[in-house]
Amino acid sequence: MSKAPTLSRDTLSSAGQITIDGIHIKPLNASSSQGVDVSNMFERINIYEDVFSNTLSGSIVLNDSLNLLSHLPIVGREEIEITFRTPGLQKNRVTFRSFKVSAKTQNDTDNNQMYTVEFVSVEQFTNLENRLSRSFKGKISEVAKTVFKKLSKEDKKVDIEDTLNSYQFIACNWTPLRILNWLAAKALPISNPYAPNYMVFETLDGFKFVSLNSLYNQAPSVTYTRRLQTSVSSDEREKDSNTALRTIESLSFGPIFDTLAHSSNGAESSTLYSYDLTKKEFKVRSFDHIDGFARTNHLEKHPISPRASKQQPTKVRYVPDQSFSYSDKVSDNEKWAQRVAQRGALLQQLEHFSYNIMVPGDSDRRVGETVRLDIPSPESLEGDKDWRDRHMSGKFLVTGIHHVILPGEYKQKIEVRSESLRKPLADTKDIVFD
Repeated sequence: MSKAPTLSRDTLSSAGQITIDGIHIKPLNASSSQGVDVSNMFERINIYEDVFSNTLSGSIVLNDSLNLLSHLPIVGREEIEITFRTPGLQKNRVTFRSFKVSAKTQNDTDNNQMYTVEFVSVEQFTNLENRLSRSFKGKISEVAKTVFKKLSKEDKKVDIEDTLNSYQFIACNWTPLRILNWLAAKALPISNPYAPNYMVFETLDGFKFVSLNSLYNQAPSVTYTRRLQTSVSSDEREKDSNTALRTIESLSFGPIFDTLAHSSNGAESSTLYSYDLTKKEFKVRSFDHIDGFARTNHLEKHPISPRASKQQPTKVRYVPDQSFSYSDKVSDNEKWAQRVAQRGALLQQLEHFSYNIMVPGDSDRRVGETVRLDIPSPESLEGDKDWRDRHMSGKFLVTGIHHVILPGEYKQKIEVRSESLRKPLADTKDIVFD
């Protein structure tokens, strides 16, 4: 987990500064001397990290008077290396592969052309170019290590959380990412057999095969604060780079308490029917959010669904099962069906709260870490009462980061989500209206 740095004015004079150490574009498999540094030609860079996406993606807008489109040429098969950092912090060096040129325009007066080069992680192409047809057997985390070797370069960091369970299966012409996603759906963390919520995603640092259960358990890396316009003057913010770097510039809310969607998708309760093809037996398993809340880690202490709302299952799933799938039996193969409802519910619960915050760029931030949000309550509070909103403030998981890099300016649009509450839901009998 990245820790929040203390930035002195010697390294960061104002929030949102950025240092671009290089933006190199070169033909695929060409030497570095055959590439071009376009640091003085770019208008905007977008880089997207997402917990729900296996790889990074992005785009770069170029103002091109050298006609690189024809002379390099840029044809959607180039390697793009971007090196940037917030002043005072470590460099981020990320390599992408272009796949499309779009939004091309040409100026009639000076003949300049502007266009967007869209790119993805190199591994997105490696994934398409590699197919695996073989059997696998062993602990899921060990199998994941084997598969990652077929996907990424040896020098790329891969963080794999150790799993409790094993599995035996045959991949039939599957891509590496298909195998990894398939394994994630069946994996259990060694620290908790009730948390089948592994994810496969990429950050600026590398790949992760980890559970939400472990991500929730992290301490917040930073605290972002939404300040009222009258609380801190612009002059004060300029004087204190650290305060400005942690100040929420704008805030937008996604759906909150969408109980109809959550009930329909099984976030609160569900029933799973499985049929064992070998034993010719039906099995029925139930999941309830309230009963299962204490079994797994959460971002906060209190469930979003009050105990009084405990209800009949609203989501029904049907899955096939098969005992003795292999003569050399791996018992965990027979247990995956019982986790289907639980995994679906745990992922759906992360949809309860979703915000997007715009903040000054901090090149140390990553998806998969937790942050704390301090959002002022809209009501008038007196005395020493907690000024933070009861439910909108608290610990959140960073599920998406949109890095927006402009010449001389760096912003981040950060998506945060939560599946639990900082304080319990208010009892209606305690509400007093003046």
